[in-house]
Amino acid sequence: MSNAQWAETMVAQLLEYFEPDDRANTKVQSRLRLPDYPAELVERVLSNATSHQLLEMAHTDQQGYPFITVMGFVMMDGKVVLGSRANGVKLRRLQEDPRCSMNYHNKRSKEELACLTLVGRAVIDRDPDRTLTFNRMLSEKVYPDDAPDVARREEMITAMDSAERVLIVLQHVDAVYIQSPPARNHKAGTPSRVISWRADGKTPPGDRS
Repeated sequence: MSNAQWAETMVAQLLEYFEPDDRANTKVQSRLRLPDYPAELVERVLSNATSHQLLEMAHTDQQGYPFITVMGFVMMDGKVVLGSRANGVKLRRLQEDPRCSMNYHNKRSKEELACLTLVGRAVIDRDPDRTLTFNRMLSEKVYPDDAPDVARREEMITAMDSAERVLIVLQHVDAVYIQSPPARNHKAGTPSRVISWRADGKTPPGDRS
């Protein structure tokens, strides 16, 4: 799927769930709080078949500051999974403090901007078989069958298989924030509507296991 196609697909997916925000009041920020974790929406937007291969992950560095990394991802068993070098500094940081956020957006202007942010806690998965599976799944996203450079897929798989890699799994989702495209007549300068869900704490927060 080309960059234009996946960007447009994300817009269409979100508009199936949320009506375009067309309010006239430019001083008040509209909020929509979802009563339940939007599992279907998350899995559709991040589907391996329609999503781009990259997202941004934020975690805390050794000084406690937010640190953002652009990483390749796939969905495995309904969870967001990223690959990392086994000696990556981010792994130590996540083991010390597993809290992180993952942001996926379609890199469009405001009228077509679609964004999904997941806030939660990650675990490190060192299973070699799952890592090999991840390598193939990510390579298929980067070089799909209809890509003109699909022949490079095997090169990517070989390189990742030969490297010492582990997986970062967003095991628990504690909050979701969504920006859905506004109406075409949305006035410039109007705050974007905030669509969100947060775990209520009565059950394991956002546990996707």
